[in-house]
This record gives sequence, C-alpha cells and structure tokens, in this order.
Amino acid sequence: MKENEINNTAFLFIELLETTIEQKKNSSSELNTGSSQDHLQSVDLTNNIIDGPFVETELNHDHTVSNRKVSVEDKSYQFNKTNFKKCQEFIREINSLQFFQQTTSYQFLEEKAFNWMIDVKSSGKAETDLTNYLMDETEKVIEEVTYYFHVVNLHIFAPFKIGNVDITFFTKEYFDDFWEVFEKKDEGTKEDFDGLYRKYQGWVFAAFEVRAEPKRGEEIAYEECCKAIDVLKCFTTTNLFPSRKCFMDLQIG
Repeated sequence: MKENEINNTAFLFIELLETTIEQKKNSSSELNTGSSQDHLQSVDLTNNIIDGPFVETELNHDHTVSNRKVSVEDKSYQFNKTNFKKCQEFIREINSLQFFQQTTSYQFLEEKAFNWMIDVKSSGKAETDLTNYLMDETEKVIEEVTYYFHVVNLHIFAPFKIGNVDITFFTKEYFDDFWEVFEKKDEGTKEDFDGLYRKYQGWVFAAFEVRAEPKRGEEIAYEECCKAIDVLKCFTTTNLFPSRKCFMDLQIG
C-alpha cells in the first residue's frame, strides 16, 4: 500500500467513527444521608485529575484489544467492532512497511493511529496526514538501546560474537565500578545494590543493540538473540549425540 493510499484510507475510517454525547451524572441528594450527611469529610483529588482524553479498551481472551473508546470532554468516539477489526487490519498493513516494521511495534501504531483519527474527527481538520503523524510520533520515542537476555546453563571463558549478537557476561570489576557510581548518587545501600545488580555477576547474556521504539526494540533484540543461541546449539554435543539433552537457552520472563 502506497503512502497516498494509506492517507486516503485513513480519512475513510474517520467517517466510520461513531460519536456519542456523554451525559454528565449528577450526584443524587438521596445519597447525602446517614453517615455521609454533614459528617463525612471529602478528600480533594483535584491534583490527580489527568488532562486529555479518557480511553477505555475492550480485550479479547488473549489480551489483545478488541475495541477502543475515547472520550474527549462531553463526547466519546469509537468504531463498531466490525469496523474496529477492519481498522486493525489496516494498521497491520502500515506496520508491514519497512520503516515501521524495523522501528515500531503494532501496539504503538494502533494507539497512535487511533488517537490521530479521534483528533481529526473531534476538531474537524487534520494538521497532518496519518503517515507523517506516525513517523513524527515514532521519531519521538526511538531509542538506541542494548538489550540483554540471560542465557541459562551456559558458561564461557571470554566474550564472543555470533553475527551482531554479543555473548558476554558481567565481571566483578564491572559491578565494583557500577557500585561506586551507585553510591555517589546516593541511590541506595550496599544491600540494595547487591540485591538489584550483583546477583547478575558472572551470568552469561546474549546482547543486541537496536534503534527502535522500546517495545519493538525488545522484540527485534529477542528475535536476533534467539537466532544466535540456535546457532550456538548446533555446536553442542546434542548435535552428535541426540540422547544428550541441551538445556542451554534464553531465559523467558
């Protein structure tokens, strides 16, 4: 799907959005009786009020979003479930484009695309088209991060690489230096530090550096590290003696 086709389709979806006027609920005087009548002290939560739209989501059994409703002031906007599913398929097509596939998770695109449609629907105008909006929003959150995944039942003599994946470990000296920085910043006690970080000393990790939106970055890094560990498994004794089990793998969770 070309850029102009995406933008034209996006405006068609805006027309399918259903608008509902939200009725404000008035507090009933009948509730102001008994313990609440002139006795109950109220708690001021004004500082906790969040500016911006209120979002409600419906989930499928697998925790994927089945519908989304956004309330802005006295109006709410949502698709019926059939059109929401079509919109999700449309966003998946966008996510398959090279730029977004390499930098952005589907969940991020779904949320941002839906927000853009709501904004255009509520204001009656588009400050920018969908593709440019999504690219701008993506650039705001892209980070260059190295992700580390623990490799269980693996011990190495020295760090090495498999493709672009580093198979490495954190030394005692690394954590000694890290503790000095931690201590200077007064971020906790030695016990806090050891409980949070020192326990990883000597563990073997598969590491991969990627530049992407955080959720997508983690997905890409995990995929690449899985491939590297699969390559490493080809050199274990299991490959020669199938009766010997290979217990080495990336730790999940």
